[in-house]
Amino acid sequence: MAKRPRQRGNVSLPVLESTDGAKRPRSKRGVWRAAVLIGVHIVFAIHITQWLIVGSTLSPVEPSESMQTLEFGAINTGFVFFVLAILSTFLFGRFLCGWGCHVVALQDLCGWMMKKLGTRPKPFRSRLLVWAPLAFGLYMFVWPTFKRTVLFPVMGAVGLERPVWLRDVPELRGFHAELIVTDFWATFPPWFVAIPFFLVIGFVAVYLLGAKGFCTYGCPYGGIFAPTDLASPAKIKVNDNCDASGHCTAVCTSNVRVHEEVRDFGMVVDPGCMKCLDCVSACPTDALSFGYAAPALIAKPRNKEAAARVAKKRKNPKRFDLSIREELALAVVFVLVFLGYRGFLNHVPMLMAAGIAGIGAFLAWKLWSLVAKPNVRLQRLQLKADGRVRVSGVVLGLIAVGVLAGAAWGGVVNSLRWSAHLEHERIRVPLAVVLRPEYAAAPRHAMHADRGTEAFERSRPLADGGVGWSLRP
Repeated sequence: MAKRPRQRGNVSLPVLESTDGAKRPRSKRGVWRAAVLIGVHIVFAIHITQWLIVGSTLSPVEPSESMQTLEFGAINTGFVFFVLAILSTFLFGRFLCGWGCHVVALQDLCGWMMKKLGTRPKPFRSRLLVWAPLAFGLYMFVWPTFKRTVLFPVMGAVGLERPVWLRDVPELRGFHAELIVTDFWATFPPWFVAIPFFLVIGFVAVYLLGAKGFCTYGCPYGGIFAPTDLASPAKIKVNDNCDASGHCTAVCTSNVRVHEEVRDFGMVVDPGCMKCLDCVSACPTDALSFGYAAPALIAKPRNKEAAARVAKKRKNPKRFDLSIREELALAVVFVLVFLGYRGFLNHVPMLMAAGIAGIGAFLAWKLWSLVAKPNVRLQRLQLKADGRVRVSGVVLGLIAVGVLAGAAWGGVVNSLRWSAHLEHERIRVPLAVVLRPEYAAAPRHAMHADRGTEAFERSRPLADGGVGWSLRP
């Protein structure tokens, strides 16, 4: 009788020391960039301190404040900063992301600490979820204006009634300046939300998704900066000194395969490049430099061999961690987790929900792998070997179930409140009519009111007989 071949687990191979005197690639720009990012946080502290002392200050220098400008015409510091940031990205590439973003500073700090502890986070590579930042960016900064200037006028011209689920946009009567504010913290979450938020987009996202995990799968600003970078002529270029050492890719914290890009295009065309210049600093032959060349949108491979490699790479499914079916399934999980956690407990903001969505999708993939695959790893941890789930796998599985269960709970509560909102929107009676003493609701309006009230009641806290949390007036 033929013997059944024994399944083998993953084996850690020893890493031999170099015998030719070569040193581990290291960037000298890291210290300078860290100093700049520390300076950015010092400026933040000065800004907040000035507000606490004086009682008024410049409005938050935060791109999300641009939503107030686009919806209500209030020109604030965040809008001015965002416009300048987009312009600078076109002129110099994503320098601002690499040298001026506090979230990038947090992720780099977390990645540096993990390396000191012996863990180098492996990037999670997805072909679909990478589009999430662009979707978030369009939703925040383009969708309101598109509805006001294109969608609603076209619907009115062809006689289509606006669906109740399609939220209205205030009429823009002009722009006005709101550069100075007295309530600086009005649009920021409280500390007990901010701290978990930074943990989520910092340590958790970096460990599970890679060095720039939140930038890759959750940042709406990156969703705007990345397409702008594609049109920018600012590039990391290569000269004839290149010896294909691979040091550039080894030090890149933006998950860019620098050595392949410069080999095939003569420059880095990946819009994920944040121009941190680590690759330039680490190159042992001074082959890389920052300069100007054709934008990535029109860049072509250097020769026929390079074109063949690029075409083969783009068709190779192994450069991604998931199959197409897994991608589609995780895309659905990503959306559901985002919708479940947005507004969770009346506090989770959109950006935090985006970060949790990326983490939740990754954990769902690992949970499925623990069930369906004989061997599963996470970074340096062996979660399952030869069909047996280890303690680390059990712990990760419980965490994944907890995160997904929280999303399911939030989804139920949010769906109840959304249905209540829709019932309210179906009652189209002018307020002046409702306030008349003799007003009596029509049966149809009373039905919608009762349904909406019932849905709100069901979404109240468990102590009040509901399934959710407290209502926010």
